[in-house]
Amino acid sequence: MHAKHRFPEGAFQSSSSVFDRLEALGIVVHPRDRFYPYRITYDIEKCLDKEDVIPLKSAKLHYIGQHKLLSISVCSNIPGYDRPQCFISEGDDPQPVDNLVTYMTEISQATFEHMAESGPISNALQSLKELVKDYGPLDDDSEGRSESGDDVDCKDNNYVKKVLKPLLGPLLNYCRQI
Repeated sequence: MHAKHRFPEGAFQSSSSVFDRLEALGIVVHPRDRFYPYRITYDIEKCLDKEDVIPLKSAKLHYIGQHKLLSISVCSNIPGYDRPQCFISEGDDPQPVDNLVTYMTEISQATFEHMAESGPISNALQSLKELVKDYGPLDDDSEGRSESGDDVDCKDNNYVKKVLKPLLGPLLNYCRQI
């Protein structure tokens, strides 16, 4: 016999995306611009060196060789970084890995700058920054208090703190995906 389970409504609710929350503020990002356009692809080549065997041996474990790094190649579709790069190993040197990390960090920074300044969501980012600026700086030490220490209406500061700034972080993180 087939059992049917009925779950109460409201048990699951998907969270809204940063783009949904921006749209609620009147900042619209076209659906085609919500997909991150850039990628980095890399490939690591190794070989099994049977002459450099680790002497560790047990009843259940026996090494027949050790993998040695030969090269790392990387390519992306980011303008200015779309030509393949290859970092070649010269033994046990960790330099190719260091070079890869440095190069990928450079690509990441260039991508962030492009996305924030002229990418598909740069207008949305600028609009959000202007909204934050329009409400004035948020001074955590004096929030909700006047110079005399009396409580004041801090609706604008709360709006910046609870609505605008929590959107700015995820939008900047979107620009930093690589």
